[in-house]
Amino acid sequence: MNFPTNAQVRLEVQKDWTTLANLVANHDGRSGGWGWTPTSGVRVSQSGVLLEVRTLTAQTTGSALSDHAQVPLQTSSTDYQLRGQIALGGRNSTSVTVQASYRCYNASKVLIGTVGTTAHITTTGTTTMPAVTAPVGTRFVAMNLLVSRSGSATTAGDWVTVSNLTMAYGTAAQIFAYTPLATPTYDTITGSTTDIEINREALNLGTLSAIVRDANLDPATNALLVKGRRVRVSALDPLTMNTQQMLFVGTLLNVKVDYELKDPEIPTNRQTRIELSAVDNVSVLANSSRTEGVATVPELPGVLNGLRLPWSVDGSSTSIDAYTVVARNESASALDQVLITRDSQRGEAWVDRTGVLRVFSRSALSNTSVATLAEADYSDLNVDFDSDRLINVVRINLLRLNLIDGQTVETAFGPYVDQESVDKWGMFAADFTVQGISTTGTALQDYANAILTSNANPKRRINTVTLPVKTHSQVIASRALLDLGDVVTVSNTAAAINEAMRITSVKHVITPGKWLVTFGFAAPASSPVPTTTPPVVNAPRLNTDTWTSRQVTQTAAVTKSSTTATTNTSLPGITTDLSPANTSSVYRVTLQADVVISTAGTVNIIELVVDNVALTDPALITSGPAGMRVAGAQTWRITGLAPGTRTIYARTRNTANSTSATVNLAHTTMTVVRES
Repeated sequence: MNFPTNAQVRLEVQKDWTTLANLVANHDGRSGGWGWTPTSGVRVSQSGVLLEVRTLTAQTTGSALSDHAQVPLQTSSTDYQLRGQIALGGRNSTSVTVQASYRCYNASKVLIGTVGTTAHITTTGTTTMPAVTAPVGTRFVAMNLLVSRSGSATTAGDWVTVSNLTMAYGTAAQIFAYTPLATPTYDTITGSTTDIEINREALNLGTLSAIVRDANLDPATNALLVKGRRVRVSALDPLTMNTQQMLFVGTLLNVKVDYELKDPEIPTNRQTRIELSAVDNVSVLANSSRTEGVATVPELPGVLNGLRLPWSVDGSSTSIDAYTVVARNESASALDQVLITRDSQRGEAWVDRTGVLRVFSRSALSNTSVATLAEADYSDLNVDFDSDRLINVVRINLLRLNLIDGQTVETAFGPYVDQESVDKWGMFAADFTVQGISTTGTALQDYANAILTSNANPKRRINTVTLPVKTHSQVIASRALLDLGDVVTVSNTAAAINEAMRITSVKHVITPGKWLVTFGFAAPASSPVPTTTPPVVNAPRLNTDTWTSRQVTQTAAVTKSSTTATTNTSLPGITTDLSPANTSSVYRVTLQADVVISTAGTVNIIELVVDNVALTDPALITSGPAGMRVAGAQTWRITGLAPGTRTIYARTRNTANSTSATVNLAHTTMTVVRES
């Protein structure tokens, strides 16, 4: 394909892995055969606790079993092995250590063994874990990290940065040949391509369409072009001449083939016309369920952890230890949650040309112009004056969590009206669904006023500008590589416009001999167009008792004897009965406990007991200095209960000899949700 100006545009499709895939899901979505490599390392921190992090998808003790990787069933001791690597980037103290191990679960997601446990790693750099055999019956595996001070509890402020983590599962021969940091390889199919079109717009689904004419790539006989494969479009960087700048990153959605066998003007090897369709990472957001909503953009990492896409929140890809859930919606996706938080903060969000989700609070958003587009630069523009674009009436739907029953309620506020604009232009209303905004004081009025101030009066505006890419030297950040979220200065003498505009859409049309890129705009100060969000669906909940408000001190009953045995004590009142209709009933149990540590460095454990069987993995683990008061929470997902009445309760113990712990039952509750 003779692309214009020898810009060396590439259309590439990822080939099959030549090595075992890495089973560890990065906290920001980067995963695959090449390793677990966050932008700057993920900091794991928790004051005064032995912190166990299951595959680093959650920054609290334990994680949902859905975060574990499903693997082929280990039917004998010679089938499959595990092997991994861990790289430490830094620590706040040389006393802080990390101990890695593999946790193996059977088909019922019950822990059946922990293998490959390393010594306490005390130095930065990469540690290769030895190859070990998974226990017979293994069906799910997870990497587990124990952050401690050589086995003792951490102290306030301790942290460690993990810069790489890999885990592979395969036959002995595959494990022997395993290359942990293998690079994915792509096939370039540009030479057979005649048309490429890319359309991307904020958090709307980004798309790629391309026409390929090559009988050798016919998916009827070649397995390269199949749904789900990674695909990318890039252009050679004219400044370095040895790197490719991404224009689109996504996955193949559809492949359609037409056979033009009777056209004498088309060479035989090009009579196979293949139409490729691909979508960007907005599809990952839209297809990932996320029930929990947060109020602020800096808390979004708590929602995004574990998604299969890279993300950056206010310029950082570091995960967080804690966040506050202000609303729940069983029908919401990750995309819905990002949009609601974005609108609540009047921020901005988009998936960039490299496939990274970027979300910014309004205060963190740059309004600095990075390029100037003058009349000599563009070949076409669209300017209009449209009163339909204005907003002079704001209605707010506020989502709030009822702390009594855990249900989310939606309350309407407003309307908030710019009467002067309504009198002049008529009524143009918009509904904003938000969460986390206080109903006291003027917070809601201030939110509405900010929208009205920037949107209540229409004006002439440049909507789009089309730039021809005429030379390879124009494939730079200030022209062909301008992206969503960039602010550029657009000028036009006839329209008397010379102002900064934020790019809200990007379209590339690339054909032999021509490359056009069209940018769409919005004013930097304007608010994002409100989006339609799903109706609130609350999970059905069982009735639970109101716990007695009293404080009970656990003494000798929770002390550890001189042997390895421990004694458990039930928490009075923290119990209820379940009545599953059948074995497919699913329950989610959340325990919130208020614990006072009596002896520094000791560990207090609270376990959930179902039909007299303790769910020890996960458990609620608390520790810290003497007298420290710890508020902790843990969630269990219970499945497979036999029909009838099933009793569940919580019990506690301390792992140190002759040590007691205090559990304040006035602030300890258990909530049970029946999911199905």
